[in-house]
Amino acid sequence: MTYKKDQFIGNILKKAQNSNSKDRVLPFVRSSLAKKSKYYILSLNPEILLLALKDKNLLLILENSDVLLNDGVGLTIAEDFLNKKKIENKYLGFLIYLFQGISSGLSILYKDKKVLKGRDLFSEIVKLDNKLDLKIFLLGGKKDEALRTKEILEASYKKIKIMSDPGPTVNLFGTPITKEDFEKEKEAIEKINSFKPNFVFVAYGAPKQEYWIYKNIKNIDTQGIMAVGGTFNYFAGNMKMPLNIFESLGLEWLWRLIIEPKRIVRIFNAVIVFPLKVFLYKLSL
Repeated sequence: MTYKKDQFIGNILKKAQNSNSKDRVLPFVRSSLAKKSKYYILSLNPEILLLALKDKNLLLILENSDVLLNDGVGLTIAEDFLNKKKIENKYLGFLIYLFQGISSGLSILYKDKKVLKGRDLFSEIVKLDNKLDLKIFLLGGKKDEALRTKEILEASYKKIKIMSDPGPTVNLFGTPITKEDFEKEKEAIEKINSFKPNFVFVAYGAPKQEYWIYKNIKNIDTQGIMAVGGTFNYFAGNMKMPLNIFESLGLEWLWRLIIEPKRIVRIFNAVIVFPLKVFLYKLSL
């Protein structure tokens, strides 16, 4: 299924809202394990959605995912805003939508955020796999993050079997950059297929990991495959988890900006450009 770009925002937000809690996603994972079916899980946040508006192939990859996590409080705010009353007159609508937008934005202070972080689902799946005595494979991350995450998980979960590999360096479209990287990719896939894990977690960052998964899922002997972004970074201890107050107020983006000022362009896109896009989208309906 494909959408025109002016329809994409509303439809993709609805899909993400359908995967906003572990109580919705984990039953799907358990069912897929039982049926031995293959599937892939991606995360959506404002930044990835903006990328997809410029890239029809990424848009298609997101649409075709079996699970699309709502991994950004900005998506919940946008969904709340779009669900508010629509006004036929554009001039009147402009003014009313401004107030609706402010109301939706402030709602994060007292409403359920309805966000299922990729790193939280990663933890839940690891717990499930440990309970069922299954196998997982960690691919990607920076330097030794995958290996370090493997060691930390093995110390806490005794039943689960884990393997890891840093994999190749890939470009924005998930393609290995050098001849050596093509060899590393081949070796990593062979390693995965020899191990036959129940789940593969891929940490290349967006949109690299989304493209890589979409291109290679048919070549990988596993049931589930999930894009996990910077998850290994947190588990390896290279990145501090947000303080509870930032998470409870839906301000993790501010926490990231404080500890990583170089992310300011990405944060600007998420908190300024994305809301503007959603506002103009509703005004055009």
